[in-house]
Amino acid sequence: MFDTCLILAGGRGTRLAPYTDITHKSLIDINGSKFIKYIIEHLNYYGISNIVILTGYLSDQFIEIENEYKNKRGISVRTFRTDKELNTCQRVYLAKHFLEGDVLICYGDVFTEVNLTEYYNFYKSFENCFCYIKSLSRHNKITQKELENNKLNPKKIYKDIGFFAINSDLLKISIPKGKDSKFEDWIRNSKLDRYIYKDNWFYNSLTDENSMNSLKKLLSEKVTLILDRDGVINKIPEKSKYINDISEIDLNFEIIEKIKSQIKFIEKIVIFTNQPWISSEANNVIKHEKIKDFFIKLFLDENIKVYYVFCPHSFEERCDCRKPKIGNIIKLSQYDPFLRRKIIFLGDSYVDKQASELIGGVAFFGIKLNKFSNEIINFEKAFQSRVCPDHRYYRLCGLSHGRFDL
Repeated sequence: MFDTCLILAGGRGTRLAPYTDITHKSLIDINGSKFIKYIIEHLNYYGISNIVILTGYLSDQFIEIENEYKNKRGISVRTFRTDKELNTCQRVYLAKHFLEGDVLICYGDVFTEVNLTEYYNFYKSFENCFCYIKSLSRHNKITQKELENNKLNPKKIYKDIGFFAINSDLLKISIPKGKDSKFEDWIRNSKLDRYIYKDNWFYNSLTDENSMNSLKKLLSEKVTLILDRDGVINKIPEKSKYINDISEIDLNFEIIEKIKSQIKFIEKIVIFTNQPWISSEANNVIKHEKIKDFFIKLFLDENIKVYYVFCPHSFEERCDCRKPKIGNIIKLSQYDPFLRRKIIFLGDSYVDKQASELIGGVAFFGIKLNKFSNEIINFEKAFQSRVCPDHRYYRLCGLSHGRFDL
């Protein structure tokens, strides 16, 4: 894992005025936690323990963060004060003495849930290079009509979010002294090889008041529960047979009742299913609409959002929405955004497990022979961490190295 992380937190954040007139952007309160703590906890969850915050504007305000982490085991958070007028390239140059081993450099105003273990392995597959991350733009909005159009793929417009990865020795000999430019601009103009890691989920940032309020809302939401249909809420039909009439539905009431027992923790339910029989005959569309309405009504009385997303294509069509591919889930997030950390996925097949891994950061629970596979206690506990609206989320999930201290 990365040996050092520099967090760039020196700018004024003028687009967030008047909030940033008295508080640094990285320290703005988001649901009771200073924003930078979300970044620190995300880094530490993946085993990054040597963190240096490069400050400039309102540097004194970061002393509280440094002091808070002084007594926490397994993590070092230090601040390095630089002139508030410096650009980010100069700040990184002045912090060279902090650099050890593999270095990660990120912005102090970007919120992402990217899997840093996967990213580190991607970076280590190359030599003598820079890597950085592109995530799906949060501005990729779609309409309900586009969501329901199975011929449309999700909009995949990616944005640079930083998280620059480089070996410390290479960075020390490459970065110029006194370069008055943004760090990312210097990278783009350098002669070093560059590789891009694409994260197929949207990111958030503290750009302006709208983006700040959007992040607060997303973090405050309860669980998004993704359900496979047949084998989870409907009992497994005969092998190689698809349900094409309401009379053939055989509800799994045990699973449904377990779901309803956690309903107070659920924001939305997403029924996620492959139904290739639909496209074989024109009349099948009408039949499936009745089945779809039946399953949606199962949870409508619970005063939560219910979505039913399905793939009508055959395997041979190589579409983007047939599980384990997650095109339909990405499209739904572009219509009604939700965070990966809020997702719990119930499935009964390896295909469902693969889909959950492609989403990333998901709590997956297997259903075997129409019953929970000895995970019901963990299923109920998972809701407690997923509804956490503040920086403690990763600690409630359990840190990767086995700690649960808050």
